[in-house]
Amino acid sequence: MSYILHEGIRPGQSLPSGPRSELERKTRVRRLQEFAALLMHILSHVDLFSAVRSFVLAHGYYSSYQNVLKFIINDRGTEVLRFLNEFLTTPRDWSHVNPEGASAAFVIAAGFPPQFPSDLDISPIIAHIGRNQSRYNRREVSDASIAYLVECNISALSERTGVHEFLQHCVVPVFRDKDGVLYYNSEETRHSARTLLDQHQALFVALPPSRYSAFITDPELVDWFLDQTPSANALDAAQFYNPPNVASSSDPDNPPETHLIPTDTITILAAGIPLPSEDHDLIDMSMPPEPGT
Repeated sequence: MSYILHEGIRPGQSLPSGPRSELERKTRVRRLQEFAALLMHILSHVDLFSAVRSFVLAHGYYSSYQNVLKFIINDRGTEVLRFLNEFLTTPRDWSHVNPEGASAAFVIAAGFPPQFPSDLDISPIIAHIGRNQSRYNRREVSDASIAYLVECNISALSERTGVHEFLQHCVVPVFRDKDGVLYYNSEETRHSARTLLDQHQALFVALPPSRYSAFITDPELVDWFLDQTPSANALDAAQFYNPPNVASSSDPDNPPETHLIPTDTITILAAGIPLPSEDHDLIDMSMPPEPGT
């Protein structure tokens, strides 16, 4: 599977041009097409839940994983949502897991526009991704979650505390975690979240306090945001909210990674993909070595 890499092609590298290179160009294009077809054939035989589990538990997340996940999930979004619901509620240490994998799987499984089975309570997913924030898919995660909450019976949800905390993170213009990573909410997201909180105030008031404190705001952050925002004069500093402590299975002293390193999908997969297993073993998500090393 690695023969195409020996041709000296790197991600993003253009093929040579000129009359002397025409035959070489055609040869490389043909080999790339053959290689892509081979990868698609392999991916079509990967066990769905083993693959999703591997992406969710990956320590690093790369932007081109998104296309691989889309191909693997395909039209089986409902199955993936049910799997995530169970998997994300299993107690484990999430402190060294990149949160982007779970968020990406959720967004892709929900589809666009988001659609959810009427009998499925996805509040455990919303609670998890609210406590393990995504930067890469944050807008899509918020839109999909709010679309679900608008249609569902919130009083019947199993994770109302997590939903409440998620909405509280959505009503502020900006907040940051303990690593100083900033998260932004669009005006539309803030409005929708505020509407839901107001409509279901009676349900949320009685919720017990939680212990998680990974998300903080402070006067310096307020001043910074007001300086950076074109419509700063229209923003009230009171909008900046310090979300309450949120219960989490991860260590609050070790917030999840959010750093993204774009790379090429073919390079990621060129090292080979394990065959599906009946017990949903992890798929190796590590980066292959550079060609020639």
